[in-house]
Amino acid sequence: MHLDDFTDLSRRLMTILHALKLRRRDLETSDLILDIARYLFSLPNLLPDGFIGLLMIEDGRAQVMLLYYFAAVSRLPSERFWWMRERAVYMLEAISTNLGDTCMECTGRAREILDEGDSD
Repeated sequence: MHLDDFTDLSRRLMTILHALKLRRRDLETSDLILDIARYLFSLPNLLPDGFIGLLMIEDGRAQVMLLYYFAAVSRLPSERFWWMRERAVYMLEAISTNLGDTCMECTGRAREILDEGDSD
């Protein structure tokens, strides 16, 4: 495992999460939504082998990173990306259950991101 396995993914996720701070209505009317979706959907293909190895052994740090990935996907407008949003919510729940209450400080914000998407 290399630190780069986490830093590159976290940098990419921060970019997306920052863009998703826009209200859902603003995302829908902007030209950004398709770029954001494309970026999110291609992200799993860019995961380093070391990171995938950590996921395979259910490393908590790697699971937390995926938790935020799925939280970001869940913010996509459900009318347009309902198929991906439903899967993201399912995966977010599954990862949360797997992690339990290991680090609520680490995982709590992902839940808030999901809840913010529901209130837009």
